Amino acid sequence: MKRIALFALLLVLSTTTFAQKFFSLGPKAGFTTSKLTTNDAAIVNDFKTNFTGGLFIRLGSRTYVQPEVNFATKGGILNSSNVSFASRTINLKTIEVPILLGSKVFDFGIANFRFLAGPVGTYLLDKEVSFSSVPSVDATIFKELSWSAQAGMGVDILMFTLDVRYEFGLSDLFSEASIDGKTALFNVSLGWKLF
Repeated sequence: MKRIALFALLLVLSTTTFAQKFFSLGPKAGFTTSKLTTNDAAIVNDFKTNFTGGLFIRLGSRTYVQPEVNFATKGGILNSSNVSFASRTINLKTIEVPILLGSKVFDFGIANFRFLAGPVGTYLLDKEVSFSSVPSVDATIFKELSWSAQAGMGVDILMFTLDVRYEFGLSDLFSEASIDGKTALFNVSLGWKLF
């Protein structure tokens, strides 16, 4: 009976260890430095620093898929010498869903280095726009759903995972008259693998 119990315990431990190598789940938090790029060379873009947080799942071992659901605040500061365009500070509250494909390039057991990239769907929850002066017309249209892509690198040490990523817009986040704007940001986040 003791041998059966010992065998069952070893089987559970080995299955858990095997599952941890191929499946990870946990929370993550970090900050972003973002700006809004436009197709108008007269508009100067300044960065804003914001926070992000959410959950990630990692499926796979050396090559893996990592879907995430994150709450992120992004935006930027737009200035222009053009009197018809009022300078503004934009804060956007969003839900981001990245689907990333990654690969470990160096694996040292308790630590590994990896690269990752993939598409990001962004759903706009709320927007806040503050103007430096009263605009003649506020015709800015923010899209509820926009698309971007992320690429970056990361390191895992024990149960912690640190990522540094760059995100660039694939579709317009907003439009105003003939001006279209996309997002561009750097993201640094720390995750905790619960499994």
